[in-house]
Amino acid sequence: MISNFNEEELESCFLIQDNDPKHTSNLCTEFLRENSINWLKTPENSADFNPIEMLWSDHKSYVRKKQCRNSSELTETIRSYERNLNAEKCTKYVRHLKKVLNIVADKEKNKTNKF
Repeated sequence: MISNFNEEELESCFLIQDNDPKHTSNLCTEFLRENSINWLKTPENSADFNPIEMLWSDHKSYVRKKQCRNSSELTETIRSYERNLNAEKCTKYVRHLKKVLNIVADKEKNKTNKF
């Protein structure tokens, strides 16, 4: 809950959004402005900011490398990938996200859209 943060801690928090129309709508931007929310927009199609996109990218690469010739090979390849998907791999994507966001936040601190 926001009430658990002091003002200094809140100043260091950022809402991170892409350029999806619902994020840039007048309703959304007015809400951000009225609530003094630090807003960091990511570039469009920024897979580095989305662990799900990183996972999908890895999944597609895995399937491509197997060069499946029919639907049963494709099905088995997908199942093989899923069997090898574990918490450690997912944690790797989340850690990458934290690393990237810290770098961007440091570089963009002065450019942050504060409403």
